[in-house]
Amino acid sequence: MQLTARLQLLKPEYSPAEYAALRELYQRALAKSAEVLVLRRQ
Repeated sequence: MQLTARLQLLKPEYSPAEYAALRELYQRALAKSAEVLVLRRQ
């Protein structure tokens, strides 16, 4: 199985104040993509 995620950034440039939050978002997205997905039958 293969999952695809897309992160779309709407602005071409971000201020230094926004950069920290953007970096945190990117790090969390990478961490989520590295998690193991477990599927169970019901």
